[in-house]
Amino acid sequence: PPPSGRAVGASLPAAPACAATASGRDGSTSRPLKTFFCDSMFRPFILWCVTWFALVFAISEMPSPGIWGEILIWVLQLSFVAATLAAIAAFVMSLRRRRWLRAGAQLLQALMAFVLFAGGCSYLIASFYFPPNSSDKTHEGDARRTSTSASALPFSVEFRPAHPFLAEYDRRVVFPSGKRVGLSMDTGGAGPFAAYRLQSGEYYLVDGLKGDRFRDDFRVNTSNETVEVMSRGRWVKIPDGALSVSGTDGRAVFIKMPDGETTSDEGVQVGDTLKGRTYLGLISTDGTFKPGRGDPYAAAIEPKWSESRLPDSIPFTLASRDYRGWHCEFVVFESGRRDFLRSSLSSDSDEACAVYSLGQGRFCLVNSPEDERMRKYYRVDVGLETVEIMMLDYWVRLPAAAVRVREYASHFGSGRVDFTIETEDGNEEKVSIAEIAPVGDSLDHRVFLAVRNGPVIRPFLHGLRIVDTSRASTWSTDKEQDPLP
Repeated sequence: PPPSGRAVGASLPAAPACAATASGRDGSTSRPLKTFFCDSMFRPFILWCVTWFALVFAISEMPSPGIWGEILIWVLQLSFVAATLAAIAAFVMSLRRRRWLRAGAQLLQALMAFVLFAGGCSYLIASFYFPPNSSDKTHEGDARRTSTSASALPFSVEFRPAHPFLAEYDRRVVFPSGKRVGLSMDTGGAGPFAAYRLQSGEYYLVDGLKGDRFRDDFRVNTSNETVEVMSRGRWVKIPDGALSVSGTDGRAVFIKMPDGETTSDEGVQVGDTLKGRTYLGLISTDGTFKPGRGDPYAAAIEPKWSESRLPDSIPFTLASRDYRGWHCEFVVFESGRRDFLRSSLSSDSDEACAVYSLGQGRFCLVNSPEDERMRKYYRVDVGLETVEIMMLDYWVRLPAAAVRVREYASHFGSGRVDFTIETEDGNEEKVSIAEIAPVGDSLDHRVFLAVRNGPVIRPFLHGLRIVDTSRASTWSTDKEQDPLP
């Protein structure tokens, strides 16, 4: 029996050392791994975010990181995903062990790390949309020039990367005297230049050869070492010493100079200056020149017309053509006159259209008849050779000289509609139309004539669509296919 006055538990001897070792063998080998994830994983995570931000800043300031910069960016992005998964695992482990204070601290650290990561992304986005091209520093760095002989091109084009890994370039024409004239910046997608010699002895450069929505045209004069940019059907001179062409508002061209931005609006009409041009070759963004023959980009520079033959019962046809990224459709009367009908950004195929007879030589064209939100009504008068569009409850005549309607303002109380249109030669004009008439019951007695099938759009997965153009642009006179009630 134990001595009096002493607790039973106090008289027990200490646990043997071998028992402690066994206990450690049961759990202590896995505990350091958990401790490493829970306690130590966030320190390298924060360090990684700071390093990522610093590297992004450094890469953005590098003149031309090339393929190594692109590889480094991808490695950083993948490592961020790995670090995020490890951080989430550590946070979940802390919750399962009911260490609420540590889990809260880890969550706070993760949020701080995300803020640093978002800051780096914001810097990349800022450098994407606002690259550093507004100072003389753009003349330095990795500038790649075309390796052309004097017999091919008596000047060169300089491409300087303006982004760490995106295909963006500051571009300049460099004359033999060393004079540089800045062109518009390639913000992605413009691609190489097609080079032509004009009949006047000048040279013509054009990009955006795959799609003319962002096309730029330049005329180079090697005699007086000047460069002009095409703007709204005019050749506008780029001032000497210009860093780049910023853009145009339809009336003036914005030029970026070393001391700020200026505008230039004086120019001569393009007219027939591009007629009789001779194709010389392709100037790539890597600084190489590939001679060529023929005119492989004639369709991009001067798109051809395509006619949509209507049934014989309809005394007019429809013709369409792509223009500066827009798909423009016109009504062609028997006299050969073409009047503007509509324009859209889609150039895959002509949209669905139904034709009705209204009597007395008038016809109604309904664009996108099956879609009530996109449906538009047009009235064609073959006797007067006019095209009208329905605006609210009025028929308004469309300007015949337009290839695209940029904007309009309706003043039905004053009996007119003001249009801002773009003409075929690229000029912008303001036209006031006073020929308006109430719709009334003009559509009540329509007679179905034909319907043109448009592209079929099928939903695919989440938010994706499949556009089927196999049956597009085909006409049917079957009255059962009348799309309007």
